[in-house]
Amino acid sequence: TLQFGEKSLFAVRHRSKALHPQALVLFLPGVLGGIGPCRDSTDANEDPNNALFPVLAEELAQHHSCECWRLSWNCVAPGMAEATTAVVRATTQALALTKRPLRASRLKVFFIGHSFGGGVAFQAASKLAPLLQVVEAEVGGVAVLASQWNGASEIVPHLDVPKFFAHGINDEELSCCLSIVLHNIAMAPREVKLYGSCGHSFSGFKDVLREDLLQWFQRQMSRPDPPQNLKPGEGGNK
Repeated sequence: TLQFGEKSLFAVRHRSKALHPQALVLFLPGVLGGIGPCRDSTDANEDPNNALFPVLAEELAQHHSCECWRLSWNCVAPGMAEATTAVVRATTQALALTKRPLRASRLKVFFIGHSFGGGVAFQAASKLAPLLQVVEAEVGGVAVLASQWNGASEIVPHLDVPKFFAHGINDEELSCCLSIVLHNIAMAPREVKLYGSCGHSFSGFKDVLREDLLQWFQRQMSRPDPPQNLKPGEGGNK
């Protein structure tokens, strides 16, 4: 449990197998908190670690040089501002615990959010983007699954990072039209993918969604770093 004054945030850390991780990935669930989407049943005996977020976090940590943190709210339906502040502070703490060699390339920070967590992901990425430069890091991208409109719509037109929108066509809680419109108003680079016969929880789509997110992540990791601002006296013609 991460404690910030009177507020707390539950966190599960998936430590990178790599000595020096190249990315930090934060997973943000829906408004009820918990383990995120793609539980294939509501059976109480089902292993919760078989849902999408635990499976993908462990794969990224073991095979893709990532430090992963799965976060969950300490109450049902937290406010957007409260949740965003907690995620920003949790990201800062996770960065401090991530081992980095001197003169390493910039650490890429990714956010993957579901439903309410999608709005929080964009809010947190927007607030952190200018701050990460100080610690030789950058927002590598934001991927959202069945994202809500609130928290996302005011950010995506101006947030200059890769974005991936995923939504089930049969989502009866948040229409897939939301992701289509968010994609259309978002600043590039952006991608959207709709999943047929798929509802809000993405039940039954864990494997295909895991593969799509993994491929999107790998594409972003292969993107070259943007040029860094030179300090006075560095580079240039003499």
